Amino acid sequence: KLAVDMLDVTKGKTCSTVTFYNFGSVGQNEIDNNVGTYSYKNTMISELVYTESGKLLAISDAGLIWFDGAQKPAPKKQIKFEREIQSVFYNNKYVGISYSDPKRKQLAHKSL
Repeated sequence: KLAVDMLDVTKGKTCSTVTFYNFGSVGQNEIDNNVGTYSYKNTMISELVYTESGKLLAISDAGLIWFDGAQKPAPKKQIKFEREIQSVFYNNKYVGISYSDPKRKQLAHKSL
């Protein structure tokens, strides 16, 4: 199994595409073993992270996207960032978000 993130910049606009490939028996029935493709306009996905539970987390400039499904992953949950972020950090159980705020520091975390 493989997940690939591709960024397309055309005429100054971005579009990130996450594509899932399955090289097992399920993927053999699909063209090029592609079991799912999802595009996000005006978004830059900077990182894909697999968790211990087999879910995939996509970290973008606009928010977080969770993909679930062992054989054919699909987006299950999306969290949009409320304001500009400073950083994103994670482990196998949680993802944390550090927001940029000159007046005070704020952290938020979500369960994976």
